[in-house]
Order: sequence, then C-alpha cells, then structure tokens
Amino acid sequence: MLDGYVLGGGFGLAQACHIVVSSEKSRFAMPETAIGFFPDVGATHFLSRLDDIGVYMAITGEQISSSDALYLDLIDYHVPSEQLQALQEALVDTPSLSKEGIEHIITRFITRPAESELKQLAKGIRKHFGFQHLDEIEQSLENEQDESLKTWTSKMLSILQQRSFIAKQTSLKLQHLGRGLSLPQCMQLERDLQDIWFEHGDFIEGVRALIVDKDKQPQWQERNPELEQILEKLS
Repeated sequence: MLDGYVLGGGFGLAQACHIVVSSEKSRFAMPETAIGFFPDVGATHFLSRLDDIGVYMAITGEQISSSDALYLDLIDYHVPSEQLQALQEALVDTPSLSKEGIEHIITRFITRPAESELKQLAKGIRKHFGFQHLDEIEQSLENEQDESLKTWTSKMLSILQQRSFIAKQTSLKLQHLGRGLSLPQCMQLERDLQDIWFEHGDFIEGVRALIVDKDKQPQWQERNPELEQILEKLS
C-alpha cells in the first residue's frame, strides 16, 4: 500500500510486490540523475518496459502521479487515502487470504482516479525521448515548434541541462539495454555498475551538493572516457 512519496528504492521495492495499491497522495519517481547516479533497484527492467516513457522518467527524474502510475501499469489499484485504513482492517479480519481473495476485497474500495496528465504528454514524450543518443534528445527538445508543447519541452531541457552528463548518458544506455534483458540480468548489470560508479561516477559529488552541503551547485564531470569505454562494451 502506497500513500505518499514512492521514490528511488521505494519505487523498486513496490515493483517487486504481487499487488500494488496506491492512493491519490502518492508521487512516483526515479530521481537518481539529480544526485549524479542512475536509476537502479530494478529500474533497468521495469522502466525499460515503458519504452520512451521509461527513458523520460529515467533521465529527467520527473515525478508522476498515482493516476499516471495506473495508466502505465506501475500500480494495480487506486484506493482513496481515507479508505486505506478500512482496507487494511478488512484484510486483517479475513481469516484466510489468497491473491484472488485480496484482490476481491480491494475491489470494494477502489475508485476512479483523476485523469492521467502523463497520458496527455505521451505523444510529446515519444516524439522527443525516442532517440538513441542524449544529444539528439536535447536537440529535439530545443527545436520544438509546437506552441502547445514549448513550455513543457523548455522545462525538460532545463532539467536535463542541470543533470550530470555521465549519469544521463548511463541512464539512457541502461534503458535501451534493459529492453532485451531479464530481471536478473538487469539487476546484475546495475550491481556491476554500482561498483564502477563510486570510482568513475558523479554520485559522491551529487550527494555532497544536494544532501550534505545542500549548496545545490554540483561540479559534474564534463566527460569520463574510462566510463564511456565501459558503457560501450555493454552494447
């Protein structure tokens, strides 16, 4: 049951559950690029199944709503926050539970959520985040001519320009690779990269700037040839 922020590791753990229930209060994101890291905890698998939308979420770190999560099948049911306690009590009071029995009880509490805003953006996301290379994505956002999309594309471009280059590059690479890998393969890939990242990545600087010193002025690496060679070998 999700009733608040579902970010990073919490998002990954939720995806491991057989039944995921969320309230309207939940906000979902894999915000790792903001601290110079890449989405892990299985995101190489579960975000990559969303194709271009997964790329968008992985490299921007943007939050989505429970309505968006339901639209993307990242959650199974939407239950109002005020009903979660009653749902929990109904489950506790049931002497014997099966997956089907749990789902039957949940259906007594579900409501129709607000319309998904992400659904309205899906066409624009596919237009701009479907490229193989980071510079193509950023150039596409910069060159948007549709007035109805310009405010959004300008915001996305600004966000990307604040992110670590190697974190964005790695996140994009993992999303493309993950489409052809099993969950165990994705988890192992993330684990292997974590070891490499502490030596070559921007994670330590990102944590310093956003969490420790909180100056919000990270000094990202412009490029890291050694890390780029490692990523190239992953193809």
